[in-house]
Amino acid sequence: MEPDSTFATGSSGAAKTVDDDTGRRALMLIDLPNLSRVGDQLWQRYGTPDKLDNARRLAKLTAACAERIDAFPWRIVLEPGNLCNLHCKECPTHESDLPKGLLDPADIETYLQDLWPHLVQVNLFNWGEPVLNPRLPEIIEIIHRRDVGTQVHANMNRFPEALMGRVIDSGLDFLVASIDGVSETAYAGYRVGGSAKQSLENLERFVKLRDARGTSTPKIVWRFLCFPHTLDEIDQARRLAADIGVDDFALGEGFLDGRIWTSDGPKSYVDNPSEQPVPYCNDLFDFPVIHWDGTVLPCCYVADRRFIWGDLRQSSWMDIFNRAAFREARRLVAGDTSIECPCRGCFKIPKLVQLSVSGEAHEVAAPV
Repeated sequence: MEPDSTFATGSSGAAKTVDDDTGRRALMLIDLPNLSRVGDQLWQRYGTPDKLDNARRLAKLTAACAERIDAFPWRIVLEPGNLCNLHCKECPTHESDLPKGLLDPADIETYLQDLWPHLVQVNLFNWGEPVLNPRLPEIIEIIHRRDVGTQVHANMNRFPEALMGRVIDSGLDFLVASIDGVSETAYAGYRVGGSAKQSLENLERFVKLRDARGTSTPKIVWRFLCFPHTLDEIDQARRLAADIGVDDFALGEGFLDGRIWTSDGPKSYVDNPSEQPVPYCNDLFDFPVIHWDGTVLPCCYVADRRFIWGDLRQSSWMDIFNRAAFREARRLVAGDTSIECPCRGCFKIPKLVQLSVSGEAHEVAAPV
């Protein structure tokens, strides 16, 4: 999965006009830290004073690395399925021991019943290709009717026109097309088994279908990951994006062979842990993942059974979110190096976390 935070970061402090308790118009300041551009726009559309009160409380708990959380996430990942038609390098989807399957729209109410009053953003993508779930439009419609925003990332290789139309009509807010390259050679350097030509044709078809309906949603973004083999095609891709008529062209960091690549070249948190960009992991506090089968994972970077820390078919949200596994992981990111949990070694753990390797302490950062 490609996290929302890598898409783009906007400024916090935007304002929205809302009705106050007396029915008069009032200004609501959306003063949450580090909102992505997607998050900022979804707050403009779906934010309410009650949702903002909860989100502010959650932000304070996150900043404090609180062990127990008594606020609800305003954004989540809800996985439409973990089946994929590509074999992208560095992606664990096909080797993962997580159960394979597709989200049934009938299960959404069970999974999200505790979260509905607080949600602003649902990311409908994780370890799989969302459009392989033929019921994706139903999933989006259910969430949209609850006045909650949705975002889908798709590789655009297998996207039937009939399904495109239903997705456009579903109420989707953002479609992000993940296409890294214009030539087949550059594209295949990461997205193994796909076709640049097919994905670009489908992107253009999607834009034309949306525009023919006279609607401005979903916003369509071409997201281009930076790799050594794609850097020379960024300018060409940007021009092509304008010709196709997408709403935005966004560069993302690509991970390949132990290095993170940007448009300026490589940087490596793996070789040099002192360069770690994040002082602590916010995902454990405010950005959880709900697997297609209702199991809960702590973040979008993990893809194995060790990280199944709850099941929404059996337990409430607050029960799961404050279980020992979550609490211990939060203590670890807060600096308690005595904690043994699966999160040890993650690149988001603070710089001074030590791992015992062959009896010696080493400062390490794991790949993203």
